[in-house]
Amino acid sequence: MSSIYEYEVDAMVEQLCKKITRVYNFRPDALFVIMKGGLITAKKIEAILGIPMQFRFHYSKYDVNGIILHDQPKRRGIEGYLKKEEKILIVDDVIETGDTLRLAYQEAKKLLKNNDKNAEKRIMVVSLITKGNGNVDGVTCPIISAKTLKRGDWVKFYWEEDGGK
Repeated sequence: MSSIYEYEVDAMVEQLCKKITRVYNFRPDALFVIMKGGLITAKKIEAILGIPMQFRFHYSKYDVNGIILHDQPKRRGIEGYLKKEEKILIVDDVIETGDTLRLAYQEAKKLLKNNDKNAEKRIMVVSLITKGNGNVDGVTCPIISAKTLKRGDWVKFYWEEDGGK
């Protein structure tokens, strides 16, 4: 297992923000945060890209102990804030099986389809790490990661060690 420290996360987030804005020319209006690991990444992206706080909401399938809360995803936040042509950036720390990402993607599409039938073109996914080939069945938008690992490789982020110290 390797550890990833804050300075490494900062560099990864800067790399992701450059890809989002310069390579893909994608300017998100909202952050769709997959809790709980995606929160720190999203806050760093929010600071770099200057996305206002009111255009961010959290997505959580698990409680703080990793126990499944319910079958349906819990959304809090921006329903009603998104306008036609606005874009969502889905943020997670690690994509491994893609199960949580797939649910988050479906929820984001539902929010955008109320406004537009081309919703998929207005969604992008970023993660610090992707395990495996980076493809997730049912997710048709771009998935950008700063680092790719083999399935089964484990990492520990600085916020997971000793209470985040």
